[in-house]
Amino acid sequence: MKKNDKKYPGIYSSSDDYTGLGMTNPIIPDEYKRVTYGDIIIKKHSIIGSSSVILPNVIINEGTSIGALSFVKKDCDEFSIYSGNPAIKIGKRLKRFLRYEEEFKKNLNGK
Repeated sequence: MKKNDKKYPGIYSSSDDYTGLGMTNPIIPDEYKRVTYGDIIIKKHSIIGSSSVILPNVIINEGTSIGALSFVKKDCDEFSIYSGNPAIKIGKRLKRFLRYEEEFKKNLNGK
């Protein structure tokens, strides 16, 4: 993570291991379970469609677009579009909107 990247509190994920290497159930003590915990980092200008699942320790890099109902289990490339179960890269996202960001900032500061 770069110095200017923001880490948003409250975006956190965990996932049980369903392979049989540990038990799964909310009433089972932690020492008998095999759960992966981790942060999810969502960088600037990224969008995530509704009902998507993001697993622990995944970085949604700058400008990434995740389609609705996607299952994301690994880091996503900058300015790319992902969709599916599991999510796969289906294209590159245009950067045209970055011009509008600069214009928006100028107008905001000028008022």
